[in-house]
Amino acid sequence: MQRVKTIWYEHQAKELWRDTYPECSIFNYLKEVSADWGNRGALFLEGKNITFNDMFHNIEACNQAFQAIGVKKGDFVTIISPNLPQALYAFYGLNALGAVSNMLHPSLSSNEIKEAVIKTNSHVIVILDLFEKKLSEIQWPAGYSVLPIVMHVSDALPTLKKSLYRLKEKKEEAGLDWREFISKGKTYSFLNNNGSGDDTAVIMYSGGTTGESKGVMLSNRNFNAVAVQSFDSMGIHNALGMKVLDILPIFHGTGLGVCVHSMLCCGIQVFLIPLFNAQKCAKLIFKHKIELLFGVPAFYDAILRCREFDKYNGSFFHALGSCGDVLSEKTRKKMDNYLQKSGSPCYIRNGYGMTECTAGCCYEPYFFKKEGTSGMMLPDMLCKIVEPGTQKALPCGTVGELCIAGPTVMKGYFQDEEATAKALQLHDDGILWLHSGDAFSIDEEGYLTFHQRLDRMFIVSGFNIYPSRIERIVLTVPGVKQCYIVGKKSPVTGHRIVCYVIPDESVDRSALKAQIIAAVQKELPEYSQLQAVIYLDEFPKTKMNKVDYHALENMPEEIQ
Repeated sequence: MQRVKTIWYEHQAKELWRDTYPECSIFNYLKEVSADWGNRGALFLEGKNITFNDMFHNIEACNQAFQAIGVKKGDFVTIISPNLPQALYAFYGLNALGAVSNMLHPSLSSNEIKEAVIKTNSHVIVILDLFEKKLSEIQWPAGYSVLPIVMHVSDALPTLKKSLYRLKEKKEEAGLDWREFISKGKTYSFLNNNGSGDDTAVIMYSGGTTGESKGVMLSNRNFNAVAVQSFDSMGIHNALGMKVLDILPIFHGTGLGVCVHSMLCCGIQVFLIPLFNAQKCAKLIFKHKIELLFGVPAFYDAILRCREFDKYNGSFFHALGSCGDVLSEKTRKKMDNYLQKSGSPCYIRNGYGMTECTAGCCYEPYFFKKEGTSGMMLPDMLCKIVEPGTQKALPCGTVGELCIAGPTVMKGYFQDEEATAKALQLHDDGILWLHSGDAFSIDEEGYLTFHQRLDRMFIVSGFNIYPSRIERIVLTVPGVKQCYIVGKKSPVTGHRIVCYVIPDESVDRSALKAQIIAAVQKELPEYSQLQAVIYLDEFPKTKMNKVDYHALENMPEEIQ
């Protein structure tokens, strides 16, 4: 790939461009960089501190146990779990063995689990006991065998909490209990297959607005590159001993790639949150002075309402990142005002990423933010804007499809050559580009502005309508919690612009509707005006837990 010097060079002493990234397994890279951190904290769950020595001991025990049940290099093993230490031990133990972790969302239906398991020819499933019932509902094809390994939250808790939890647990598991599984490996030796950078390490699942998921093949190199880039872009000279709150799930790229692997590779202790509770997270943050937070905008909306943020100083915060959705200016300003008042050196940084490039590939840099943008590409990541449906590059300021290249871009979609060929395209410049399907523009300094999913854009009277532009205005109206704009088909103008809103509980809905309409009238031209404002208590979601825009498009307008 051609070397490109970016604005990052002006703000960091070291040269960020690397001819190669760690060409080893994810396990080997973590083992190498953490060689001197044995007694330092690596993980934390419900009061239990897990050192790097403890973590690697458990990873190796997992590796031996997988050997005992016949898992070998190249096999796929399915993991269905929230953020728990056992799931991470399994992930790293499998990686050392050369096996592939097939990471599934616990909320998938039994049929969706069945489909993903059979497609990857996975015969071992590591699953939390809370979700085991789903496996019992599956009728596997004749001759297809599956061995469940059943985890319990109590297996990772301190002694007192463990005994209290075990009193409530049911013991009707089919398959292997976690402790029984681990005991099977005692007569085996740890096996490290020393995988290469290009070996597939993980299958993550990506779904657009349709919710149709595709298995994204991510390599060892992808994950290790994310770890290196994460440190380069945080602007922290020495992160060793810092703490991060991991509320992003490990079955998503940012949760596993950034909040776990990248943080561990920097010597940052990962505070695991299996089930999000805003009040509990706020207490944990201030009790342990957790310096690093990464979350979706809804996470920040929730924790800012907790009394701890009124009561305590947050000067210990060093880096806060928002990802997964558009960060509203209302939330940004509230968080930044709190940080400034506390004397923290940081501000909340907006970003953009895709599972197809492992995690976030674009963030507001720590040295300068430009409001309304998603920041700029991380060091060693390239981008360009092309005319949608083509490879034709567009000039600065023009809205088009964002294309991404760099060491974190996926290998392709698992067993889907057609979708892979559409997403990964070799351009005339000789670079393999990932076509994102998202509409962006880029300015002269390299700052990117997100406009829309291309499949969300619609036309009114011949004009392109970018819903996010209208949504940003609606979100400035006091009393609006969340909003989404959709285009409903119209025989006259092509589409009608309808705004779905989740309002604050105590708001005067009639007055709010008038304020929303007035705000859009003031800021946007006639063809961008709202034809309807409809209130909902919650938005419909896709299988990937994203807002289902197509469901909104088909929703009756009389719902209030």
